[in-house]
Amino acid sequence: MQLSLQSITGFTSKKSLKVWGTILGKKVIVLIDSGASTNFISRTVAEALRLKQTETKPFLVEVGNGQHVKSMGSCKEVELWIDEYMIIFFLIWAVPM
Repeated sequence: MQLSLQSITGFTSKKSLKVWGTILGKKVIVLIDSGASTNFISRTVAEALRLKQTETKPFLVEVGNGQHVKSMGSCKEVELWIDEYMIIFFLIWAVPM
């Protein structure tokens, strides 16, 4: 799996964009990144939001600078609101960021 460098560093690029969103009534910064192969959430954010995390067999995620971080589990059926639009993520991988 891949997560772009912009996702890790927090910078945007021509292929990414930051917007405000809401999960469980809490404001979050959402990085929309067309270079990422799937959806990720910071484990710290997942814990702060008290999202139910399912421990999974760890796997490595390659980030944009070539380094690897280990997936720490997943969160299922997370509702993200951006303005009046709701997006339900069936599965989001929790990674250290």
